[in-house]
Amino acid sequence: MSEQLYSGLRFCPSVDLPKKSPEERAAEAQLGFELAPGGLWTRPVEAAAYWAWLRDRQPDPCPTLDEVLAWLKTFLGLTDRPTEAPRYFALGFAQGAEMALQGLPLPDALLDPVPDTLVTRGAAVAASLDTVAGPAPLSRLRNWVGQWLTHESMEMPTSLWRLGLSMGHGAAQTHPLVCGMLAAELDAARFDQRFASQALLATRLRRDMNPWQAFIRSTYGRPAEGEVLSAAIGVSLGHMRSTQGTLRSFLLDAVIQGRSHGESSSPVVNALLTEIGQDQMGHLRSFYEANSGPTSDAASEGTLLETLRLWIFRTHPGLFGANDPGAENVALRHAYDFLWWRGFIETTPK
Repeated sequence: MSEQLYSGLRFCPSVDLPKKSPEERAAEAQLGFELAPGGLWTRPVEAAAYWAWLRDRQPDPCPTLDEVLAWLKTFLGLTDRPTEAPRYFALGFAQGAEMALQGLPLPDALLDPVPDTLVTRGAAVAASLDTVAGPAPLSRLRNWVGQWLTHESMEMPTSLWRLGLSMGHGAAQTHPLVCGMLAAELDAARFDQRFASQALLATRLRRDMNPWQAFIRSTYGRPAEGEVLSAAIGVSLGHMRSTQGTLRSFLLDAVIQGRSHGESSSPVVNALLTEIGQDQMGHLRSFYEANSGPTSDAASEGTLLETLRLWIFRTHPGLFGANDPGAENVALRHAYDFLWWRGFIETTPK
């Protein structure tokens, strides 16, 4: 391979270790051998924990506030360390501002679990929000809140998130410049960071989707493609939950879902074909034939996984140097998308 990769990162190929611990072997069983060392992950135990969370711990549609935050903690790699308190506040602030900008009210009883002293303190410093204006408003917002948080409040990340929601919602009217700059920064961020600022809004507007599906939907600019792929990934995750399937099985199910849609003449598929257009379909077909063999035949599982591995390191190298848990979400979205489209092309008439 010609890709420049770095050792010690979760997403990069590596030489298989001569000796494996029982934990590593169990993790490889969850992932599927081709996706363990030598495949997409060098740290199978961590990768297996991520896969177990993705498969088994997705909340149902219409989650509660606490369920949304619990999901976001894993999605973003947040911990309960006091040093991360400003991150919780800033996350809630961005989500509250987003809800206000969309004309949605705050959830009922939002501040009930928040200590009165913390609510009072937040109200007292709200007027100084103008000091966070300038480049990188998210970092400035975290620094600003860190200046007035007490040690006791820093140990209550859930309360700080709820307080941030309340203050962000109010700031959309009182400090529109701050909120506008914050929204612009987050809109330009990576998929997972952008979605985090809109997660609460998404769970209110899309009551037919759990947060993971809503995240997938948010990564697509084309509406038909987003609807089809987010629905497909929901079906695949459902299959994996019911069968305790491996990550390998999940990715290969993307191909099955793609083939099934390619054979369909449903309105959503027709809308997708219209949205993509014949020229783009031709480019996709040429791309897959050049990278994974003739699309007139079903590619073998081994070919698909090896092609995926080579493609994702070549086209998305930034994910593998990000060194944060959010990279898994973005990488897996790209991996599923890549394999789904290969299956779709195989069964779609030229």
